[in-house]
Parts: sequence; C-alpha cells; structure tokens
Amino acid sequence: KGYLMLAFERMCLSYIPSQTNFLTVDMQQDTAALFQKLLRMGIIVRPLHAYKMPNHLRVTIGLDEENKFVVDGFKKLLEMNK
Repeated sequence: KGYLMLAFERMCLSYIPSQTNFLTVDMQQDTAALFQKLLRMGIIVRPLHAYKMPNHLRVTIGLDEENKFVVDGFKKLLEMNK
C-alpha cells in the first residue's frame, strides 16, 4: 500500500487514507473515460460515480508486480491527458 501511496503522491494525485486493501484516488476529473482507457491497458479499477464520487477511482492493492503495472498505467494515462 505504501508503494501505491507514494507513487500517487509523486503523480500529484490525492487519495483517501485507508485501512483496507484499496485506495480511493482523486483523478481531478470525471473518471468515465479514464476508466475505459485503463481497462484497455488491462488495468481494472472501479469508478465511483454510484457513490457520488465521479472524480475518484478505487484501486485495489495487489502484489508488487501488479502494483508496478498499475503505477505504470496511471503514469501513461496522465501523460495522455496532458
């Protein structure tokens, strides 16, 4: 979890502190399109529109290799959206 938190902080993405196996990340924009782009990269996250949090994604904490894959995907996503 610490790896993901640090990576999101370095990408200037805030998240909700959590005691669970996931982080809720504020993407600072509506996540509908971002969700689809991540899905095409093979990254499955949960958009939170149903919880009245349209700018947030729920990211499950995985194995080290999976977490690195997610971080790399988020970096690519942010580069595409510049």
